[in-house]
Amino acid sequence: MLQSEFASIIDKPHFVDKTFMIRLIFDLLLRKPNTSKSSSSVTVFGSQLAKNDPILLTAPRRFGKTTNIDMLKCFFGGFVAKEIFRDLKIGKYEEAMKCWNKFHVVYVTFGHCCGVIESYRDGVNACRSILHKTFTNFNYIKSTLSKTNIVAFNDWVDEKKYLNKEDLEIGTGLEFLVRCVVEYSNNEKPILLLIDEFDRICSKAMFNTKNADTLNKIITFYCDMVGEAIKHESSCLTVLTGVAAITCKGLSGTNNIDYINSLNMKHLWKFTG
Repeated sequence: MLQSEFASIIDKPHFVDKTFMIRLIFDLLLRKPNTSKSSSSVTVFGSQLAKNDPILLTAPRRFGKTTNIDMLKCFFGGFVAKEIFRDLKIGKYEEAMKCWNKFHVVYVTFGHCCGVIESYRDGVNACRSILHKTFTNFNYIKSTLSKTNIVAFNDWVDEKKYLNKEDLEIGTGLEFLVRCVVEYSNNEKPILLLIDEFDRICSKAMFNTKNADTLNKIITFYCDMVGEAIKHESSCLTVLTGVAAITCKGLSGTNNIDYINSLNMKHLWKFTG
């Protein structure tokens, strides 16, 4: 089971119940009328539901974004018992509760990006390192993959071989992981892609890269990498968190993103801070 910040604080005296946010995400991802040109859908608890655009939740640092997205992982991926959620605020909303453990969650955080990003190579290396850490969390799916995918998957988790990954493989690495999880799922569950601290790499580059062309190259590479994963599977739903929405403008293949600024929407204040 993946480590969980949310699971570790549920029984603590300082725990604040923000699980109503699960219903908000449920409504936005699955219940809101689909206004995009795509008519794709996902199957959840036996029903065909409209797949909506990716959601980007923005808030300042230290406002609980990571804990909130970890909560979504625990609920939709079933990493915390359903009975525990029933005793929290979300337990009052039976329709949303039906979505407990109904997704295969692909969780990736760029919040662990360490070091200064001054060059294009720094940015690519940071992506490679984070993808390696993410792949290691999914070792349990390896035996279910095709022989070709097992070889490529092993290269990502190997402590030495992943360092030899070329730019093209890194650029498609997150999309490859999503494909592997889809293969593992065998279409039994839709995929929920959760990306925490989406703007961390780009913000680091903005503060440290002196050349505008280099900065644009870093942002383009990174946004293409994430965008390829978001658009690959019609059954893949996506939630991102970040401090700012600037870098989302360059996401490949994602024409519509729901921007939710926690500071501008009073009904979200109960979920953040």
